[in-house]
Amino acid sequence: MNIDDEGVEILGDMMRELKRLAREGDSSVSDVVNEALRDFLSFRGGGVNYYDIISAIERGLNETGLFAASASAGDYAVRVKSYIRYRRRPELKYEVRIDRRGAAPVCKISASLRSDDVDILRCFTEFTALWAELEREYARSGAARRIEHITETGYFARSASLPGHVSASGSAAAGAAVSDFVHAFDELLKGFRLSGRDARLTERQYVEYVKAGKLRI
Repeated sequence: MNIDDEGVEILGDMMRELKRLAREGDSSVSDVVNEALRDFLSFRGGGVNYYDIISAIERGLNETGLFAASASAGDYAVRVKSYIRYRRRPELKYEVRIDRRGAAPVCKISASLRSDDVDILRCFTEFTALWAELEREYARSGAARRIEHITETGYFARSASLPGHVSASGSAAAGAAVSDFVHAFDELLKGFRLSGRDARLTERQYVEYVKAGKLRI
């Protein structure tokens, strides 16, 4: 097999990066390669392709034009910045992190708002409390779909079981379910803040999302 000049350059760059990682980790190049191989294989262990899932989440959110999403294969996470216009420039971010330790993949979806504006922080707290209440009311029952919430000032998180048996062929569907959830949460949060929408209108919109299949996790 002949390798052209471009291939030689790529291999050289790869070897330099492997040596750099080995130095930083005080290990050998072979150890770095073996660890990378184990991580790669673990993505496909048990019929679950975690890399495809986080890639699908990243792609689905970026395609909306409303987010800047970046997948991180190293920690099975997708970090998302949401574009928001408000006085004093608050920072709204999401993170999706997959926990692969159980028999079925579970993800943690979190939202964080950083601002020194008391009004928008209070609104965020009111909205996330309402969202948790709506999920307790409308989410499907069953231990496999039990949802746990964490609500703090400027921070909200909830667990989510990925739908069905996520195989390589179903990774896109799982990614779409997560990106749809983040999109719906973000849209209702911003509508709640910007329009002064009351709880009844927010609940009506939430139910419409449920009926449309946008809240599947």
